[in-house]
Parts: sequence; structure tokens; C-alpha cells
Amino acid sequence: MRKLVGTGILTLSMVFAAYAHDDEHTHAEISSLQAQQATLAQQIANLEAQLTSVTQATAPAAAAAPTATPAFPRIRQSGSVSMTPRMELDRRTDVQGNEQTLLRDVNRRRLIFGWSYRLDINVNEQIDFTFRFADPDDGTTILGSGQGERIGDALVPVLPNAFFTWKAADKFRLSGGLLNVPSNAALEIHSSYVTESPTNTWGNTFHSSLAGFNFALPLSSEFNAFVTAGIANAPYARDAQVKRATTTSADTVASYNDGRIIVGANLTLAEKKVTLRPTLNIITTGDFVRNVDATAETPVMDTILSRGAQVSYGLDMGFRLADQFTLNADFAGLSHNSEHPTNREVSMFRIGAEPIVTFGGENNRLFTARVRYAVDILNNNHESCNANDESAIVHFVDARLGIAVAPRFTITPRYRLWSGNNNGGWYATGFATSDQSNNESTRALHRFELGFATSF
Repeated sequence: MRKLVGTGILTLSMVFAAYAHDDEHTHAEISSLQAQQATLAQQIANLEAQLTSVTQATAPAAAAAPTATPAFPRIRQSGSVSMTPRMELDRRTDVQGNEQTLLRDVNRRRLIFGWSYRLDINVNEQIDFTFRFADPDDGTTILGSGQGERIGDALVPVLPNAFFTWKAADKFRLSGGLLNVPSNAALEIHSSYVTESPTNTWGNTFHSSLAGFNFALPLSSEFNAFVTAGIANAPYARDAQVKRATTTSADTVASYNDGRIIVGANLTLAEKKVTLRPTLNIITTGDFVRNVDATAETPVMDTILSRGAQVSYGLDMGFRLADQFTLNADFAGLSHNSEHPTNREVSMFRIGAEPIVTFGGENNRLFTARVRYAVDILNNNHESCNANDESAIVHFVDARLGIAVAPRFTITPRYRLWSGNNNGGWYATGFATSDQSNNESTRALHRFELGFATSF
């Protein structure tokens, strides 16, 4: 309508202009045209007013603006439940080639149960909270018939992680509490050493947890440095149960709160195709004897038994060589020097590699096959030790095939082997034997598993 009205005005104006410039038209004719133009302009103004009124009346009411959802707090939840049938075979071959059984039950059958739950809360742009609950053995609780009490224990949660994170600046983060410390080569070799078992990992031994503080420096998307400091283990005291013949006092051996410092970095190179994670792990240790007089309220004397440090270091590397192929490699070393009477001048090394291939299905992610090989070499070089005392060379193979049978549900056949010589019985715990003889022998622990795991 407005287009039509505008066209009429334009036409009338052109006609009037033509008459005004044409000397043949009389003054009366021109005056008549002017009057007609004024009348038409008034009619057009009335029509526009009516059009505006109709448009406003028929226009739909503006939709009410949606209520803004508060950005904070933001809550994220995740968790997992797993059940894994396991069978283990333990074998030993002596220097004469004779195979021996070191267990009452060679075929150790186990049913391994695990669960975890994690809650992340973003309070605001600067403060985050994280909580993680898990079964007491962090995924390795053993169940079986007639073990109702143990099943009940498996359902009682432990709290490996409960910490805050303060994002003070773009390039500085501070976390404190029961920290979640991811596994790496330096922590893995230390866990294996302190538990005297190559089968014990950082996650199973320490629940990937550390009471302390973490200082993170995310300097860029390719480089993140961090320093973590805390208490390595809980304080404890154990009775030596040694009574002196001539006095009424007894000795109690106590351990300090060993401190732990972890320094490391995460680097991403070559358009995220290469990752590097160097790590340094330092543990300060110390034991003392507290001589307690049975007739006194306070100790008589504290005597230092040993002091020292355990230092482990490692480098974890990842190479994404193709969309469906990744190669992981790692190297780690450890040294432990302490004073009498532990006589420790231990050096230990580990090197490993793990190719990972994904294939099958629409997105080539149905199957994930990986095979890890690593070797541990351990020696105690203290002058008081015999030539082959407390030494070990252990080979480790871990082969598994993850099958994503459904979203968030996997079935994983897995085979692990620890094999090697074990002079001095350093790894006796890992090979499930109390034999501490120095006779050279070859031992092997075979572990077969079929894991079922779901997550959300």
C-alpha cells in the first residue's frame, strides 16, 4: 500500500512540475492542480496513520525474554563400575632348570571389583571443587563366595581426592587438599620400589592421591609447568617388641612424615602430535628409635636410625603417528641413599614402549589394541652388600584389547607377565613368595583377566 501511495505522490508532483514550466497553461489551471495536490497529500497522511494503527494491532506480542540461567555453579559428574575375573599362575625355575611351585594354590582365581565416582563443581570463574570417591582398593577389591563382610567393605567409600582449585590468574593455578596426581613414569617406578613389587602401580598403591598443594603454570596451550608438594604417607609407629634385659624400657620404632615434592611439565609439539611429560619425584625419609622408660611420662632419648632420600625421575612420551596409531614410550630412574642400618645405595632403571592401534566399526574406534613392554633393572651398590644381593632384572608385558561393545561399555581381554631373575628376594612380594634366599632363580607371574567396565 505504501508503495502505491508513494507512486501517486511522485506522479502528481511530476504533473505539477510540468504545468509549472509550461507557459501554455493558465494560472487557474495551476492553482487547481496545487489544490488537488494538497488534498491528495492529506489523504495520504490519513492512510499512513490508519496503516500504522492496523500494523500495531495485528503485530504478534513480543515473546517474553527467557529467564537467564545462572552460569554458576556448574556441576559435572562422572564415574565407573567394573568387574574383572582374574587368574594367576606363578612359576619359579632354579639354576638346575627345576620348576617349583611357590604357592599353595598355583592357579589363583580372583574376582576383582571396582567403582569410582567424581564430582566437579565450578563455583565461579575462579574457584573449583573436586571430589572423588572409590572402593577401598581403588579398583582391585577381591570378592568371592562366602565373603559377605568383604563385599560390605567394598561398598564403603574412601575419599582419595577432595581439593579446591583457585584460578588466580590466566597463567597461575593453586590447588590444595587431597590432590589427584596423575600417574607417570617417575611415580610408577617409585611405587614399584617402595612396595618391593613390580605389580604395584601408583594408582593402586597411593590411589593417585597426595595430601598437599599444587602450583600450576599454564603458560600456553602447548606448555604447562607444575610443582606439587605434600606428605608422602601418614605418620605411624610400630612396636619393635624388644625388651631390655636390665631395664624396664622398650624400643618403639617410629617413622617421620615423609615429604614428597613433584616437579614436572606437560609439553605439546608438532600440532599436538607429540607430547612430552618430564617429571622429578623426591621423597625425604627418616626413622628414629624412641627409647621409652616405663616409669617415666616422657621419652628418655630419641636416636636417629636412618636418614636419606628417594629420588625418581622420568620422561613419558607420546607420538601420534597416524589417526589410528599412537606410540607411547617412557624412561625412568631411581636412586635411594640412606645411612645405617638400611645400607641403601640403590640404583634402578625402567624403560618401556607401548604401541596403540584403533580399528573397526564406523569410526575405527570399535577395537583398541595395545601391547606394552618394559624392563626393570635394580641394584644395591652399598659396600656391605654381596655382589648379587638385592638385585633384580624383571621384564613386563601387558597386552590388552578393548572392545567398545556399546557406548560407555567395554569388554577387555588382558594378559600380563612379569618375568626375570630375583636375586636377594627384592621382588619377592610381587612374585607372591616369602623366599628371601640369594640363590639365583627365574620367576614368572602370569595374570589373565577379562574386564567388564561401564562409565558415565
